Amino acid sequence: MTILVLANNEKEDAIAAIESIRNYETDLELNVILVDNASTDGLGEWAQGQEDISYAYMENGLEPWGSVLNQVIEGFELTGDVLIMQSRFILLPGCLERMLDGFGCGENVAVVGPVTVWAEEYQQQTSEKVQTIEEAISYMTIHSNDRPEIVLGIESGVFLIRTELLKQAEIRFNDNIVSLYVLVKDLAIQLIFKNLKTVVRRDSLLYEKQVKFSENVRTLQYIEKDNSILEGIWGTHYFNMTANPHILNEINSDGKKDVRVIEIGCDCGATLLGIKNKIPDAKIYGCDISELAVKIASRITDGAFVSNIEEENIPVEPHSFDYVIFGDVLEHLHNPKRTLEYVKRILKPDGKVVASIPNLMNISVMKQLLKGDFTYTETGLLDKTHIHLFTFNEIIKIFTETGYSIEGVLPLKGDISDRERKLIDGLLALEPSAERHMYETFQYIVIARL
Repeated sequence: MTILVLANNEKEDAIAAIESIRNYETDLELNVILVDNASTDGLGEWAQGQEDISYAYMENGLEPWGSVLNQVIEGFELTGDVLIMQSRFILLPGCLERMLDGFGCGENVAVVGPVTVWAEEYQQQTSEKVQTIEEAISYMTIHSNDRPEIVLGIESGVFLIRTELLKQAEIRFNDNIVSLYVLVKDLAIQLIFKNLKTVVRRDSLLYEKQVKFSENVRTLQYIEKDNSILEGIWGTHYFNMTANPHILNEINSDGKKDVRVIEIGCDCGATLLGIKNKIPDAKIYGCDISELAVKIASRITDGAFVSNIEEENIPVEPHSFDYVIFGDVLEHLHNPKRTLEYVKRILKPDGKVVASIPNLMNISVMKQLLKGDFTYTETGLLDKTHIHLFTFNEIIKIFTETGYSIEGVLPLKGDISDRERKLIDGLLALEPSAERHMYETFQYIVIARL
């Protein structure tokens, strides 16, 4: 097999990655190519002195990673399948063999990813705390019996491709996309429409040094431009390819063999696919206002519909679902209260609603308000497409007033600085009826039963 180590002014990391490959004990014949996207930190001088690796240098300055990968894949004699890894990763015992086994999950598996330590994408992130190489090796031992999971997208830092299958399907990386993050998202969409699958092996882990960014800062700055390229190709630049782990935790079979789940605003269906991985016999359905999202979701679900929930015309049988999911949707509706009333018609008598809802009262918003600011953004708590804004008390009110029994409200909290903690202390002193979680939580997960 071939390993492409990608680097851009990351000499120390690239050398560590190469050394981990050299020390890797395997019967596999490894063909290693260091792909240097115009580094100026001396990496080239080091690489040219290495006799056991090939070296590809982009001498015309920083090039789009899509073009770079196509040049290397088409210009070098690559042997076997190809592992693409950013230089911040190192190989651990057994991970390559397990990833290769992932292709055995079906004839149409074209991409396999491992789990990693710090990956942003949930399905590739370790659920346990893993900070050292020893802990990483222990993780793989514990998860050695975990079955592979079919996913929509993968974290862009490391993945294995079956090159022959991609060639047969006429799939290439987009020559114009600079950032790996967007490049791999485009690849995932291409795979879906060619009926090719992506698999994650939880029993394979590549160790990743803790980093602030998912890739080199020089290429990350192109994400907005790259998203515009995606929009030109696919009609939208927003694709959620990862499951919501907090919602997944609340979906259980409870001993039933015919669990039925529908997600309102399912996007591409990543969370529904996560449910299918968790409960293989579950029947999963989705609806969304995006025709493209539904085209993608329809390929991985038992049914997906283009529908505006507020028009109250989802084509499903009454009282037929165990779960109705709202993943960051209620805040986008004109009348979320009426929608909660409507979905009672499609829930079974003991059915549940599981919803993730952003919290307006988070300290990051309160800081702005105290300065007189309330600036909408592209995403986040002040997403400019939000129509309704919720606090903890308003969340409780909307569910109780529509006749639901709330089983739980789980606060999801981010990092709080010392200054923000002191500010919360002051706000609590001003209004004792408030609770600390109301300021610390950026999103609530609500579980409500009929």
